[in-house]
Amino acid sequence: RQGTCVSVLLKRHLPAGDEVLAPNYAARKYSGLEMEGFDLPDTEYDERKQTILLVEDNNAMLRYLYKKLSEKYNVCVALNGNEAMKKFKTYPVAPDLIISDVMMDKVDGFKFARIISENPDYNHIPFIFLSAKISTKDRAQGLKLGALDYIQKPFRTEELIHKINSVLENAARQKRSLLNNTIRALRMMNNQHATLHEKEEDTANVFEQNCSIYNLTTREIDIARLICEGHSYKVLGDTLFISERTVKKHVQNIFEKVGVSNKVQLINKLQA
Repeated sequence: RQGTCVSVLLKRHLPAGDEVLAPNYAARKYSGLEMEGFDLPDTEYDERKQTILLVEDNNAMLRYLYKKLSEKYNVCVALNGNEAMKKFKTYPVAPDLIISDVMMDKVDGFKFARIISENPDYNHIPFIFLSAKISTKDRAQGLKLGALDYIQKPFRTEELIHKINSVLENAARQKRSLLNNTIRALRMMNNQHATLHEKEEDTANVFEQNCSIYNLTTREIDIARLICEGHSYKVLGDTLFISERTVKKHVQNIFEKVGVSNKVQLINKLQA
């Protein structure tokens, strides 16, 4: 759709002969409906504050929300979904909350929300719609796209501010909880690794002590260690650069010294 065309018929004024135009009169070259320019800058990023992305093409509404929120939060602004996506690249951090109108040029609120929901880097960001579109179908579509709420314009400012504060506080709690759980899990893994390492060291010490008790030579200790690790005679020979027949001779000597007749008994005695 291109928009709405409105035609107004005015009676033509025909000045009288003695009627004089006011001095310095100049006809306006604009309709009077033009809006003030959108020159609202993003707030300077403060790492101590959470960040809100406002997507709104109504200048008065944008400035009003900007004024209400910028004291407590970082606020970056966009006129439509297309500009909003650029903010993800130009602002120092991704927003902690997105507040968006629905009816906008280029990329509207629904399309913008769909883009966010399909991006794994951003689909965790809470999303709130502010819109004059109040049909049940519109509200259902907004919530289906993953929005936390669909708030009708006009709205009560206090309720909106409370909603924003609540959403961001919950998001901050979830981040802290995730961080704490991650740290806790890493500590448990480190403890388990340390315990396993200690057990391995204990096993190695016991093995060395037992080999010393049974007077095994250095070569016999190497062979016994490989047997305890579960390797075959062929692997033992390849590892120690000796023939398999020589390995068997060494193994038989080890069996006699330790007083066992097979590998299982040897492992149990040396690692006990």
